[in-house]
Amino acid sequence: MKTRTTVPIFVFILLSLFAALMLMAVPVWADPVYDVTVVSNYPACADIYLSLDNAHWSERLGGVEPEQYVYFVISPHDGYQIMSILAETDGTPPDEIEIEIIDNRSCIYIEDANVTLTVNLEHVDDNGTGMGIITNHQITYADMTNGSVAYYPYINMPGAQPSEWVIPGRTVELTVTPDSGHVLEPGSLTVVTCDNYHASLYVTKVDETTYSFNMPNSDVLVSASFPYGGECGAGLSWFLKDGTLKIYGEGDMYEFASYAATPWSGIATQIETLSLGEGITSIGAHAFENLALQPVGYLS
Repeated sequence: MKTRTTVPIFVFILLSLFAALMLMAVPVWADPVYDVTVVSNYPACADIYLSLDNAHWSERLGGVEPEQYVYFVISPHDGYQIMSILAETDGTPPDEIEIEIIDNRSCIYIEDANVTLTVNLEHVDDNGTGMGIITNHQITYADMTNGSVAYYPYINMPGAQPSEWVIPGRTVELTVTPDSGHVLEPGSLTVVTCDNYHASLYVTKVDETTYSFNMPNSDVLVSASFPYGGECGAGLSWFLKDGTLKIYGEGDMYEFASYAATPWSGIATQIETLSLGEGITSIGAHAFENLALQPVGYLS
């Protein structure tokens, strides 16, 4: 005759609790993320912005996944200029990170550590002199087609002529002039220092044709892109680049009597994909009629 072993209820409860505790003790591994911290010897005298996508900018950036680029721009206030830029990991000892240029923008590669970006500034007095020897520096321009960028120090005076030389610490206003049938591509106007740091300077939009930045203590390189494009609404513009028709701005699109009346009807064979900005509130009649398009997302 077989005997049956009975487990006391309290033993069963203890075993259940032990099993639950063991499950809770099993670690749940999450992918590591890292922080990028900005420090400066004059923290209130420059605006420094960080971005993961070269489009959306913030003063602080945390939770960066490994093996990503972080873009940065620097805008010293009037009377200050960049003297040095250093990117280091938080290791012991820290490792210096190379500052690279991608899409005409300064960036650093985040691999597997937190990073500190140190920006050292120098004060410049009214005569353009500071702690070091300060001289005028040159504005140079990358090869640009279908448009131009120039600095006119006295643009409101008759016979105003462009200038290439600026004293450090001064505000430079650039005049942007697309050729007929072309537009300035959003985000393509960049200003990078021509020194060992290759710093991307923060460019501010003053109005539709004017952009400004503060001149650093080095020569700078100005670059911009002017693709084929124009207006397609009271607050909307469009351009074609690499087969993608991009429409951006805010407001309603014009209504068109037919596809032939659209501004891009003459380049239909070049249009492969479509990118629509988030600020578009309506699509005009016949805008994309008879086009085999695949939307690719929103243009910020």
